[in-house]
Amino acid sequence: MADHSRRDFLRYSGLAAAGAATLTLDARAQPTAPSGSAAIGEQVQAQFGDPPLTLTMRDGARPTRRNALGPFYQRGAPFRGKVSPPRAPGTVLVVSGRVWAFDTKRPLPGAIIDLWHCDHEGHYHNNSGEYHYRARIITSETGAYEYETIHPVVYEDNGDLRSPHIHYRITAAGYRTLVTQLFFEGDPRHEDDRLFDPSLMTKVVTRGEPGAEFQSSEFDIVLAPDDGSPPESEDRPRRGRARRTAQDR
Repeated sequence: MADHSRRDFLRYSGLAAAGAATLTLDARAQPTAPSGSAAIGEQVQAQFGDPPLTLTMRDGARPTRRNALGPFYQRGAPFRGKVSPPRAPGTVLVVSGRVWAFDTKRPLPGAIIDLWHCDHEGHYHNNSGEYHYRARIITSETGAYEYETIHPVVYEDNGDLRSPHIHYRITAAGYRTLVTQLFFEGDPRHEDDRLFDPSLMTKVVTRGEPGAEFQSSEFDIVLAPDDGSPPESEDRPRRGRARRTAQDR
């Protein structure tokens, strides 16, 4: 995909970063916490403060439904906006959205989103220290997030099929940790996937110029407040029992 096509999309969506010449360090900035610490998100929340009052959650929205963690989660993925390796085969996909608080109906700055998915051949890369197809993202002062990767593919799960999906694990101070999955509208293999949940499905739009097309999707997440009750199992699927699936490499 041509770099200018991605830049145009980011600029028009209002999520592009400011030019390098205009960047200055916020006077409220504090030293970054060690990688992997939950304090990172709390520091961001404290620095950003409350999000603008003009941003409110859509009417009728409920907390995002949980889905299975699966066997391929790895802690400690790097913070970055590019999830797939450079020049990775596959269709480029840009996913954006916001994380919302169900109790306040406001965006959640400083939430940490942990992402992982298979490559273009249906393989998860668990045995590499490079964290291919894995990343963490911190939501902005308006609860927004965005990342670039490739569109995941169908793979076989010990005789079952998994339709294309991206794993999410979201944490935010004062809210219950959410483990879920993102699915894509229009994929014919959803009916064969026993973990598919239509409430977690997003529309895919093709953008860009001929020869430099890419896909984009929007996926908002709503977190329930932490009420002090024991946390649910992070690997409890909606249907059936999750089993070890794709080949490691």
